Amino acid sequence: MSRSVVESAYLKNAAAWTWWVTLTFHRWVQRDRARSAFRSWLRGVARDLVGAHVTVAWAIEPNRSGVDHVHGLLAVPDGAELGRDEAEALWRRLDPRAGFSQMVRYRPGGASDPRYGAAGYLADKTDWNLTVACNRAPPCRRKGGCLVLRGPWF
Repeated sequence: MSRSVVESAYLKNAAAWTWWVTLTFHRWVQRDRARSAFRSWLRGVARDLVGAHVTVAWAIEPNRSGVDHVHGLLAVPDGAELGRDEAEALWRRLDPRAGFSQMVRYRPGGASDPRYGAAGYLADKTDWNLTVACNRAPPCRRKGGCLVLRGPWF
């Protein structure tokens, strides 16, 4: 069994995914800037739009032109709502190089690869991450990580 198949199965079950997002830049940015812009967007989503912790599996990759873009699976907690228009507008407000954004409701097996869906597509990336965006200011950084997901956080 390949690594991507195992990681795809892991990602599918890592959280109750609700959104598949693609966030782009309209011109080249350094990888650190892309990561920082995504981090700011995700914290804004958790703090200003959802009002709760948001779990995310994500990867940054270049497009055919070499410009980085972000793919992510977001898990918005039950009872919380995330408005697509507001989240996409937030992306465009945060960085002058922010470009196209697309958010679609997550459906297992529904995006990119008919066998594995968005989780499979993400698992094929060698540099994917699983983290939590905290809605608290300052974030709930504790020794063992976030209260919601032990480990890394934004």
